Amino acid sequence: VIGEAGTGILDFYHGYALLLKAGAASRLQKLAHPFRVSLQHMTEATINVVRRAIAMESAYPGLRALVADFYRAVGGTGPIPIAPEETSNVARAWERIMASVTRSATEFGGSKEPRP
Repeated sequence: VIGEAGTGILDFYHGYALLLKAGAASRLQKLAHPFRVSLQHMTEATINVVRRAIAMESAYPGLRALVADFYRAVGGTGPIPIAPEETSNVARAWERIMASVTRSATEFGGSKEPRP
């Protein structure tokens, strides 16, 4: 997200966000910018990995709880962790994406069958 006061970077894959404040452009700022951004990434990534290690969380936050909920549902002692409507929505989205990929591949002379 880019704004007048700065830029926000959301790293959903690694689970953190950065805020880069805007400032007056100068040679020193231009020189320091990539190092400042890299330092912020390293700091947030380090905090993230330490937090996960302390919580004994896997590389996929929430996966352990989801699997436990799934087994409780299978055992009849808990609700289904993912609603059937959500599953249907994901399936429909996947079908639309694959249809789009197939159309695009065909338009550009590629195979009619997308790779799985």
